Amino acid sequence: MQPRVFIVEDDPATNSALADLFRRHGFSVQAFTTGAGVAEACKSARPDLVVLDLMLPDQDGFDVCRAIRKVSTVPIMIVSGRAAATDAVAGLELGADSYLEKPFDSAELIARGQALIRQCKQIGTAPGAQDILQLGDVRLDMCGHRAWVRNQEVHLTPKEFELLATLMRQPGVVQRSEYLLQSIWGYDTNIRTRTLDVHIARLRAKLELDTSSPQLVLTIRGVGYRFNAGEQECSAY
Repeated sequence: MQPRVFIVEDDPATNSALADLFRRHGFSVQAFTTGAGVAEACKSARPDLVVLDLMLPDQDGFDVCRAIRKVSTVPIMIVSGRAAATDAVAGLELGADSYLEKPFDSAELIARGQALIRQCKQIGTAPGAQDILQLGDVRLDMCGHRAWVRNQEVHLTPKEFELLATLMRQPGVVQRSEYLLQSIWGYDTNIRTRTLDVHIARLRAKLELDTSSPQLVLTIRGVGYRFNAGEQECSAY
């Protein structure tokens, strides 16, 4: 089955070029020239990837990203001519999984998109992976890509889910920042450390009772992060 990509780009030439590029690489394409209806389409059509421009005629791309994240965990790759690092960080904070500046290399664009889809589909499907990973009040359904905290389901993006699963697989063990960046992002961004910081902050916002005093995802200053096992044992089945 062909992977489906949504392209959200107002410039007709760029929109057409992106559509042709993805079709040549085996994608089914649905193109949008405005942000209207994109989030609702993500909810109903369940695309495998969204390629999102920030400069849209009817609304800011950040608003579109925010709206998508309310209804879907689809991987989002922002492709924008806005090169400021603050824009990239803002996009990541809203739930985007990758940020690529224009003009971009076509091969890199496709490679990033394919990697995001592959990572999303491979979560929990690696040899030896367990269906359910539970540690204290946090439970992950690896195959269903679902998460619960204190018996309440929380919606995690693919990167958030993968980051949490990586930490939970070795509770109490410090995962170095360099390892997390390499294993989850493949060093595919120019704002590497900030990318990890942003995702940790987003993860804590969904897991912790008090983000100012995290009890689950702990920072080991100058080294990395670890999942706090406390007195609980990790179970996988």
